[in-house]
Amino acid sequence: MKRKVVQHGPSTLTVSLPVDWVKDFGIKKGDEITIEHMRNGLFLTTGEGRQKGSKTLNVRGMPEIINKAISAIYKSGFDEIVVEYHGSDELQQLHNVLLTGYIGFEIVEETKDRVVIKKVSEPSEEEFKTLFRRIFHFLLSLAEDGVDAARSHDKNAYQKLILRDQNINKLADFCRRIVNKRGQTDYHGDTALYHIIEQLEKIGDVYKDINSYLLEQRSAPPEKAITLYRKANEMMREYNDLFFTFTLQKANALLKDYRKFVRDADALEDSSHPRFTYLVQSIAREIYNLLGVTMILHL
Repeated sequence: MKRKVVQHGPSTLTVSLPVDWVKDFGIKKGDEITIEHMRNGLFLTTGEGRQKGSKTLNVRGMPEIINKAISAIYKSGFDEIVVEYHGSDELQQLHNVLLTGYIGFEIVEETKDRVVIKKVSEPSEEEFKTLFRRIFHFLLSLAEDGVDAARSHDKNAYQKLILRDQNINKLADFCRRIVNKRGQTDYHGDTALYHIIEQLEKIGDVYKDINSYLLEQRSAPPEKAITLYRKANEMMREYNDLFFTFTLQKANALLKDYRKFVRDADALEDSSHPRFTYLVQSIAREIYNLLGVTMILHL
């Protein structure tokens, strides 16, 4: 849409706000709006997300879908979720879901067939930046501690690392909610950033799968396979550095390292733990697949 610029006095220029945007965000006379100068224009925000209100969800007889359905509504930006359920098993599932995720959301009302989940707090955009970085922190800790656990075949360590994935899921859900609801100003595209957060969560799932697999095995992977694991983790550290201090030279170096990783993986002969080596290669592939969308954010 286009707006005509109106002059008020010798140096003040104004434009009217789109009525749909005003309604979506509940803008009233006297409200403050933040304006940030970005490369391709101005970014206007109220500091609050798009007001989506309440969403009702009927999960009766479908306990398996509860987590994914609530996650989808949470990430889309709703502030209240009314869940209609049946029986104690579904209620227990609802409580478990809230215990393991959804920053700022709590059950505020509960009856025999209905639960109300509501936003009671929400971190600021500055906290968003910190929590987004925490996703990388947890992935790097999974990488480093995972190699040590695999080398010593420490089953207690595997179990702890599996639980650590819950932190990544919780942070990724929150960050996607903020990108959907409010947007952010640090990077060039919300859509690209959302995709990166999604892929980082998937990498966390791969680490979880590695530790879950090794937990069930009688022996540690051979040293050559663990060396490949370490090389995949080095790519994770490279990508962390690339994302937060981007240069084309670093992107090119990561691309070259991925190609060398593929050659090393192809040369590896390990028939004892094929699932392990497949998952390790998945880490490297997911990181490689992030290169293009990362350039969208930074170039």
